[in-house]
Amino acid sequence: MLYGCLSKWPPLRQHRSGALEGPSNPRLQRTRMRAPLSRKPFGGMRHFVTAIVLTGALALAGCALALPAYNQPFQEKVAVISPSPEAVQVRIDGSQQESIRVPADGRTIVQIPVLPRECSTYLLGLRIKDRSVEARNLIEFVLNGRVVKKISVNELRRLPVDPAGYHQLKLK
Repeated sequence: MLYGCLSKWPPLRQHRSGALEGPSNPRLQRTRMRAPLSRKPFGGMRHFVTAIVLTGALALAGCALALPAYNQPFQEKVAVISPSPEAVQVRIDGSQQESIRVPADGRTIVQIPVLPRECSTYLLGLRIKDRSVEARNLIEFVLNGRVVKKISVNELRRLPVDPAGYHQLKLK
């Protein structure tokens, strides 16, 4: 069987009568010839090899759990903006201290005691999950025995601050 020029696809074959004819299989007419292996050193294996190398790198250097040091006790100023701020209580999840009643003006100082530690997750030296005291949702605002808002110290620090230095938290 003689084929025509390799740059043309599908290849043509020469019949006994001398005439050139195309392939009898219609699927061959729709497919294209692949590039020779000399152009792609790994051929279709490139993605597979990349996945194996990344998996090996993660396994050797990759994932770690780190237990942070105990936090030092600190305090945060909070101004609760609510129709009846005196009905709101503030409590710290995981602490032994009693919940704090908010006065009628809505301004209170929240004492954050030393709290239990939790492990943070690191992947290739980058922190994936932060479980420090500042990042966990520990500050609970309770209204009529129900938790209406639970925020972290980091979220509290991002709230707007009034001229007296109190972080303004709006509750419904």
